[in-house]
Amino acid sequence: MVPTHRSWPDSQEANVRILYVGRDEGLLVALRRVLREPQYLIVSCMDRGSAILFLRGDPKYDLLLFDFELLCNKGLEIVRLAQSLPHRQRTPIIITTAKGMTGNLEKRARRAGVKECLVKTGEVVELSQAIMRFLERSHRDS
Repeated sequence: MVPTHRSWPDSQEANVRILYVGRDEGLLVALRRVLREPQYLIVSCMDRGSAILFLRGDPKYDLLLFDFELLCNKGLEIVRLAQSLPHRQRTPIIITTAKGMTGNLEKRARRAGVKECLVKTGEVVELSQAIMRFLERSHRDS
């Protein structure tokens, strides 16, 4: 049986927890190089079912990061689910895509609750900066 997650969400050492739903190993490795443990914990799920369980569960996540290619049209359903859960409503959501989102799809994503739609590149600079910006903003608002 292949595991559907790569890190447990109950690490007590992390100050910041990020839930990543996707299969882009390169992106995950690059993010973990920039956002290092023990301060940051990136919990990763490789499938929609695990993501739903993790979203409905109790662990606090400071940011939700979804890979649109993995979730496709179901991605917006996952965003809506996160927004419907009282303990996730204020959690910022970022969607990554390989090619970018068309104007209509991006509008739908933002209406569903996505804060940022970013194109995946070999570099994670823009993504890590967006993550840090949203984390700073949400911690300041708390």
